[in-house]
Amino acid sequence: MSIEGYHSLLSNVQDFKLKPIATATDTVLNELEPLLVGDGSLEKHADVLKQIVQMVVKAVTYNWAMCVYFSLGLHSICDCLERWPGDSDEVTASVTISTFVWLTKKLRYAKANAMDAKEQYEAAKRDAEPLFRQYLEEFGPDKVVQLVTKQKYDDHLNFQTVPLKAIAENVISKLEQCIDFTGQCIRMLQEIDAILVSFLEDEALSAGQPLNTIPIWSKYSYEVWGVLYGSVEGSEFQFKHVMRNHSRLFGWIPDSESGMQRLEEDEKEREAYVFAPEVKLHIPEDPEKYPLPLDILESPIGNAGDAILKVASVEYVTDKISRMEFSIALPSAIPSGLDNVSLICYPDDDDSPGVRFMALNSSGMLDSPASKRKFGFNRAPRLKTSFTQTRSEFKVERRFLGSIPTQFSVLLDAEYGGSCVLRFEFCFILDDVHCCDRSIPIRIPEAKNKQDSVRAK
Repeated sequence: MSIEGYHSLLSNVQDFKLKPIATATDTVLNELEPLLVGDGSLEKHADVLKQIVQMVVKAVTYNWAMCVYFSLGLHSICDCLERWPGDSDEVTASVTISTFVWLTKKLRYAKANAMDAKEQYEAAKRDAEPLFRQYLEEFGPDKVVQLVTKQKYDDHLNFQTVPLKAIAENVISKLEQCIDFTGQCIRMLQEIDAILVSFLEDEALSAGQPLNTIPIWSKYSYEVWGVLYGSVEGSEFQFKHVMRNHSRLFGWIPDSESGMQRLEEDEKEREAYVFAPEVKLHIPEDPEKYPLPLDILESPIGNAGDAILKVASVEYVTDKISRMEFSIALPSAIPSGLDNVSLICYPDDDDSPGVRFMALNSSGMLDSPASKRKFGFNRAPRLKTSFTQTRSEFKVERRFLGSIPTQFSVLLDAEYGGSCVLRFEFCFILDDVHCCDRSIPIRIPEAKNKQDSVRAK
């Protein structure tokens, strides 16, 4: 940009943080929530106070969604640059560019949510300033309010007296911080979008050329995106923590199911004005044979190591129906607190609208190595499937005195033509904590005849 005094946020990514927004927001709600049920002398303008609190609550929800989209987009950038089609044969050029289109749109959803959050913070500050001014004029600068709050971990009540002026100053100051830091987040997302668009719309570039020959990725290398991803990763949990701290104000707290549903609703509401970017750079044709195995994702399981998921084979069943085999390798020393693992698969709506799942099964479940159990017992795991034409889930649950196998395969029959693009989620429960990793879009070829079946060597 040519604006005087403007400094690119991407040139100093190590200083970019989202935590200050959540921290400041939590402080605002800590100050305001007790006023809703506290000193009766403030009831005169209680409706305005409630509106201000609701604005902040909305901002938290918007920022939670922003963090999820932001983290997802940055993770996908890192993955694409690490497995660049011009430097390796792990991923085809068409998959890489379709991933860039997908992640650019996700980052635009992040920006839209950040803008809505900033608007709510600004409206809250705009209403809070005259409200507190009016309170202080009515009661004087020395007004002290009686507040009652519950302790976090039990039902005991805390009674305290706080100067109203101190509350007012703290609320306004923290709202200003929320506005400033959310504004920085929007600027960062704008810079990233400009970089992605300049790459995708450069007709002189080819997705098949080496990464180090593309100027934009030399200037903003993998290391830049890795540092930024490290700053953003997990930030949605900071806003989830705010929701838990003030659960009476929120109608929901995100979990794996309700969180996905909220994001789907968010995308539907914004689809009229959040668009995918245009692609003008050259995309070389994909090779007829896809190298196998295809990496799906690697997901850390505590400190034991990574679960590794791959597409192991694609076999011909009948015309336009192929059997995909997904191999799952868990760490040999599985933690005792690992209760279950599951693989969830569904089509990418943009690239595979016509794919239809036909059957779901497993292979090698009972013959594969298993984690060691005490007392020599090793009961077979419990298998569960949830299956529709557009979503499949395969779950392995550990029984009492049993174990989860460290290597097994999931078989999925699907009807599609040419190739299909699928997304995968690998989820597990470790020490009663639900964890879930999501893959980038994975393009899988169709096996058109028995000779065309592809198996990892």
